[in-house]
Formats: sequence, structure tokens, C-alpha cells
Amino acid sequence: MADLATDLGLGRVLAAPTMLASGILATSAGAILRVARHGPGAIVTKSVGRDPNPGYMGPNVVEVPGGYLNAMGLPNCGCEAFAKELVDARASSDVPLIASVYGPSPEDVGAVITTLGDGFDAVEVNVSCPHAGRGHGGIHVAQDRELLLAILDTAKDATRRPVLVKLPFSHSLVDQARDLGANGADGIVAINTLPAMDIDVGFRRPVLGNTFGGLSGPAILPVALRAVYALHDAVDIPVIASGGAVSGEDVVKFMLAGASAVQLGTAVAYHGPEVFERVHRELGDYLDANGFARAAELVGGAHG
Repeated sequence: MADLATDLGLGRVLAAPTMLASGILATSAGAILRVARHGPGAIVTKSVGRDPNPGYMGPNVVEVPGGYLNAMGLPNCGCEAFAKELVDARASSDVPLIASVYGPSPEDVGAVITTLGDGFDAVEVNVSCPHAGRGHGGIHVAQDRELLLAILDTAKDATRRPVLVKLPFSHSLVDQARDLGANGADGIVAINTLPAMDIDVGFRRPVLGNTFGGLSGPAILPVALRAVYALHDAVDIPVIASGGAVSGEDVVKFMLAGASAVQLGTAVAYHGPEVFERVHRELGDYLDANGFARAAELVGGAHG
């Protein structure tokens, strides 16, 4: 079987070019270890902020054609409590951990990263949640260039680990990624869920408790694929795809577009963490059938 090992320059080689996407399962040491048993290349934690956050009132997640709508509101136990979960997870598993962090200001993001200590292998700064209020950062951060770069600078100062930035899809995506790469970001994650909603015609009300939420799942894969393809030609740092991948073929598509790794989220919600094993088999079968010795040979292969 072809070699699935992937080097993103994060200080550790990933056993496969897959990651658990933020927001799915990785809320505690026990949940992280449950996923780790199925061999993802890395695990991205639930986004954590400076203080505990209960999130929004439900309904928080509803299934729609092609995926899910969610408006969780970034619920988490706060960085101090989560730091202990990371320590416990690291003690029992060698799968690389990427800590997803958020905050409305550089000071908040820096404080979160500092509090988490050395319990992670890289940071993913979430500046792209489409339904987070301004008090929690979210997509508003990505729309403010000065604030975005200040948060990156503070994050880089707060840790020796690589810093990735998770961006939303927008017409500014390529420019934002170039800015971030030029100012020290170690990788770009694209994309977050797309702003969306649904309405219950019986009750004549929005189905989500927060009214607005984010769409994830196979329905957004073509959008994420377009984003990754554009980013490959625009930046010299790794691009990590996020958005709708549920199969080995989807991972191949993203890698051909230019992704060095691919995050799985809705796929895990659909099929459980066991999906990583199937996706790896399917990816390996494709590589073997098409004469590739290493998964990394796929990266950017769809570009002329």
C-alpha cells in the first residue's frame, strides 16, 4: 500500500493526511482518545475560549439535505479546565493534537494559548465561525484585517508551536491568506461552515434556536474545493481542507486541488470515528491503482 504519511511542517509527521475537524467529539480527553483509536493523522479539538461558555439554546443541530445546520455558539469549558483535558489526552495517545482557540481580541487569544501550555502540537485559530457573536470573535475577526493580523501576531508570541488560521469562504479569502502567510502563519485551514438557516413551515419559525447557523457536509464540498484550489496558487504555506469530505475520493479531490491534509467533520457525525479507517483504505486503494507511492504526490495535481 502507498505511504499515507504527511509532513505539514508542524514538527511531527502525520500518519495520514486526515484530521478530525474542530467541533466534532474532541471536547474531552475521553472523546479525544475515542477518536484516536481509529487512526486520524491529527485531531483538532473543540474551539476553546478564555472563559466557560454554555453556547446557544437549542435546537442547535438539525439535519438538512446534504449535511447539517448548526448553531452551537462555541460551547466549551474554558481554557483552564480544557488544559487539564489536553494533559490527560497526551498522556494516553500519541496522535498529534491541534488546539482550536478563539477570542474577540488578541489579548484573549493569547491568554487562551498561554493557559493551554504545551499540551498540543499546533494551534488552529478559529476566526470564521459564522454564528458567533462579536463577544466571541468568529467571522467578524476575519473581516477586520488589522484585528486578524494582530491576533496572529499575538498567537505566534504565545507559543513555540505552529499556528494555523481557519478562514471562512469569502471573496477576500485569497487576500487574507496571503496576508497571513506573509505575517508568519504556518498554515491555512479552509473553510468553515457557510452562513445558513432553515424554517419550519408548520411552526412558521426558524428551526435553529439562534435563527442563523452554519451549513456543513457534502453540500459545501464544491465551495471548499474551489477555495482550496485558489489558495494553492496563492500561498506558500500548507493548505488544510475542511468542508464536506466523507470518503477517500473526496480526500483525493481536495489533495489534487492543493490541500496537504483534509479535515473530516460531518463524516464522523454520519459514520462515527471509524470512518477514518475506511477513508484511509479508499485513499490507499486510489494511490495504488494509479501508481502513486506517497499520498503527498497528489498535492496540487489538478493544476496545470
